[in-house]
Amino acid sequence: MSPRCAHAVAAGVQHVAAVRALLRRIDAPVYATRGVAGRALAGEATVVDVGDGDLHAALADGAFDVVFVSGPCLEPARLRAHQPRTFVVSLGGSERTRSPAGSDDVLSAEADLVLTATKPFHARLVARDKALVGSFRHDLVVAGGLDRLAPLRCVLWAPGEGPTGSLAAWGPTVVAVTAALGIECWIHPHPASHRSEPHLVRWAHAQVLRHEHVTVLHTDQLERPMSKAAALLTDASSVVLDWLPFDRPTIVLDHPGLDPVARAELATSVMARDAVELEAALHGALVDPERDRVLRASARSRLFEALDGHATDRALDATWAAWERR
Repeated sequence: MSPRCAHAVAAGVQHVAAVRALLRRIDAPVYATRGVAGRALAGEATVVDVGDGDLHAALADGAFDVVFVSGPCLEPARLRAHQPRTFVVSLGGSERTRSPAGSDDVLSAEADLVLTATKPFHARLVARDKALVGSFRHDLVVAGGLDRLAPLRCVLWAPGEGPTGSLAAWGPTVVAVTAALGIECWIHPHPASHRSEPHLVRWAHAQVLRHEHVTVLHTDQLERPMSKAAALLTDASSVVLDWLPFDRPTIVLDHPGLDPVARAELATSVMARDAVELEAALHGALVDPERDRVLRASARSRLFEALDGHATDRALDATWAAWERR
């Protein structure tokens, strides 16, 4: 008999892609905490919005055999206190920060199985059981044919949040340089910035009124604007993990708050330190996008085992095998 499954998703839209990829194969209800992630999936699955209620108790009432968890919303030990035999699968939420921390650390440590996307994270992760499966978002890219679209004359700026983010340090410069080059500038503020630094999000929206070439994006399907962008501007944001498979230029915006570990791990193309270097990097990305292709290929090889659109298949194979061994 097939196991009864459910998905549990944290509030932020950055946790939606993994659930969306699995929903293509598993028609199961999605239990969501208060936030936008549940609303984003409302048209694709039966969404149970527990609001400020107890997610653990709500899932226990469903008596599910397997619960797939995306993001820091659930502690497996608390769920097992209600349903001891529930098999908890983490979709590698802490991978987005490149090291398990906080509530994601609890999830990684207590889950029955952790599904990981990148080789470095998989190698250092300590878990009961783990499987390296690949990128769920890339599965969505391949399924939608987005990897075959030609880029437009635009740049996607997806900054991180807080001190490591580049929006505060680089905002006016990026707007001015892209205007001078005649490039559309699409700004996608980090989902957490709306809560932690709303003044920066308001600043970004103000630029839309002042500059015709600026657009602010708020989307849970970032792979779609990625497929149309000629280059990515970023900092320490893990969005680079989703961008690398497109094999297009990355420009890292250097600033005092940039995490040196992230700088070393994610600098897969040009590092811009001022307006002059940014202008040169963007010009190069448009006229010679193949220039750093070998470097990008090396980064993909170092991070990913496979980028073939079958991460979901590997995830489910690993899950059912681990569930049978339980």
